[in-house]
Amino acid sequence: MAYKSLLMAAMAFVVGAPAVAQDYPSKPITLVAAYAAGGGTDRLARLFADSLQEKTGTPVVVENRAGATGTLGANHVANAKPDGHTLLFSATSEVTIVKYTMGAVPYDIYNDFSPIGRVAYTPYVIITNNNVPGESLEELESYIAASDSPVPIGAVATISRLTAELFRVRSGLPTETILYNTPAMGDLLGDQIRVSVDVLPTALPQLEAGNVKARVVASADRSELLPDVPTMEESGYPDFVSTVWYSLLAPKDTPPEIVAELSSLLQEIVSDEAVKEQLRAQGYSTYEGDTAEAFGAFLEAETNRWGSVVAETGFTR
Repeated sequence: MAYKSLLMAAMAFVVGAPAVAQDYPSKPITLVAAYAAGGGTDRLARLFADSLQEKTGTPVVVENRAGATGTLGANHVANAKPDGHTLLFSATSEVTIVKYTMGAVPYDIYNDFSPIGRVAYTPYVIITNNNVPGESLEELESYIAASDSPVPIGAVATISRLTAELFRVRSGLPTETILYNTPAMGDLLGDQIRVSVDVLPTALPQLEAGNVKARVVASADRSELLPDVPTMEESGYPDFVSTVWYSLLAPKDTPPEIVAELSSLLQEIVSDEAVKEQLRAQGYSTYEGDTAEAFGAFLEAETNRWGSVVAETGFTR
């Protein structure tokens, strides 16, 4: 009798599973961006929302829930109904680094989300103004080494700060990280500081105008937008990667059929040439061929990697 009941339940699941995906989405989708309107996460979330709406024929609304380094928005999604209609458009920090930099986080990074896939990424770049001689990272290192006092390096937000601190530790050079609440570009152009760690989309307009110089990119591969600028690895800093990546997550216990459907839709979007061109023009590269499983493994590896960086740099809140 128990076996018969178990068999009937299994059959109901098999029959019902396609129906779950077939009926999805059954109402508007809310895409939570855990940062303020107008920023990088918000801009990418809206581009993705437009594409997702076009693919599904269902309204997709971006909801900005900013605060606490993205954890307010992430926590909202972690506690949402797991039906695929409330999703997190995540940047790196709120699902990796905050585990180490904020102390108590109101959700479990590993267990409170269903990974769907990665959308896009962009590297951090060490840039200087034109008062620093030369073009290369090696020439910047010589400039810092010859300075009579620690050279200030501007940084905005946690990843930028960790990148600047990791460069200080790995290079052994006398630098001092200056943390900004707003982009440091104004002070860089005004010569209040001469070195900064910035994300490529912010730096790109000034790089293209010739107002600043890119010394190195902190990505695994060279940026197609800066093909002549070497990576940290090429510049003598192995295992030095610092990128902001954007991804899609659902609450835990979201039905696997819906996760698979969203993952498939995500791949259609990031493989679209028009979408890729829009992202490329802003300084982003897309993740093509990603899967929910691969993204889940990546999340764990990235969280552990940033934990090592926090420990190596002696980061304190």
